[in-house]
Amino acid sequence: MNWAFVTKPGSEPLVRSYLFLRSGIGIIGVALPVVLVIGAILLDQRFALLDSMSSYYYSVLRDVFVGSLWAIGIFLICYQYDHLDDLVSTVAGFCAIGLSLFPTPPDCPPSNMTCATELQIRIGVAHFLFATGFLVALAIMAGFLFTRGNPEKVTDTDRKRKRRNNLVYRICSITLVACIVLAALLLFVPYLSDNRWHYHYHPIFFIEFIATWAFGWAWFVKGQTYSKLKAAIQRRPFIPR
Repeated sequence: MNWAFVTKPGSEPLVRSYLFLRSGIGIIGVALPVVLVIGAILLDQRFALLDSMSSYYYSVLRDVFVGSLWAIGIFLICYQYDHLDDLVSTVAGFCAIGLSLFPTPPDCPPSNMTCATELQIRIGVAHFLFATGFLVALAIMAGFLFTRGNPEKVTDTDRKRKRRNNLVYRICSITLVACIVLAALLLFVPYLSDNRWHYHYHPIFFIEFIATWAFGWAWFVKGQTYSKLKAAIQRRPFIPR
């Protein structure tokens, strides 16, 4: 992990901490769906996808799923930048932890569509609300908070970098909002919410996969992860911007 702390002499430790925290959130977000899928295939020794990422709570990777949500939640709660960022990230953090405490109902095959108990269904409603709050908060951070201007960025290079990064943030934010809308349609609109085709094609899983990658890449960029990796590869000091 030395690459995360390569800085020029005299740089502020607080800046390094912010960048490392942002990169950590991005790494977990991007890696989680991949680890869940590949890990379940390897451990169960069969190629199969579950209906959603949340359904991996009932798989052999339950601890990975829950632990990742807690890590993301704690990262977001501990993230301190300014008052508005603190508020939104804290909401997102508590929602991430709520996702693990209130699991989604188990997948039900078409032959037994009532396998979930009434209690599991009620808990699943709370899970959906926490998931929606989590993604909405992340969309706000990516689309509005991350794109705010910085008066210290005065050079042409910094302005170009800021415009490029803002484009990434807005794309990620739009993607998150689109995923929320699509998931709501698939879960609540008649015919679209039919469990039979969900069980075979797993649309919610792919929507959650895209949403997780969207917020992960936004935090990757915010944490200047690419610049840190490039500096480490070229063995030169990393200069936080």
